[in-house]
Amino acid sequence: MTNPIDLNYSTYWQRLRYYFSIAPVELKVFFVFSIIAVLTYFIAIFFLSSIIGESIKPLVGNGIINLYLLAIGFIAESMAGKSFLHPNLRSNYTLIIFLLIYTTFKIYDFVTWNGEDFGNPSIINNEWQLVWTILIPGFWILVMLSPRIKKYYHNLRLDYEKL
Repeated sequence: MTNPIDLNYSTYWQRLRYYFSIAPVELKVFFVFSIIAVLTYFIAIFFLSSIIGESIKPLVGNGIINLYLLAIGFIAESMAGKSFLHPNLRSNYTLIIFLLIYTTFKIYDFVTWNGEDFGNPSIINNEWQLVWTILIPGFWILVMLSPRIKKYYHNLRLDYEKL
């Protein structure tokens, strides 16, 4: 990648805007999807009534927000950060590993659930949790395996190794 901005003297937001503008469409869509998922969840939990928030938990599962918060932080920091991430961690495989770990634990939770919920909406399982906690992250794993994203992160890592 030819870098028109100086990584040493540009601000975090300038670097993020530049690297986001040249990112593959798949990565941009995942980043925006993660932001929308986080904002929707926070609005439902904190600003709508607690009844709506508690009714959403059985559908999306417990801890679904952590995955997308991690994705937002990792993608933004890998694009714009200079010192937080080691250059070898600036890879699509790093995010894929986190997605795989999350999906594996959710599959295990779903398979080992014995049907008891103890009246707690946070540990109720239903068929929609498969979609939100296994199928959608599985879809993003396949998207992150795109050769364009791999090439983008390879070039990004090379740019930051020059610092």
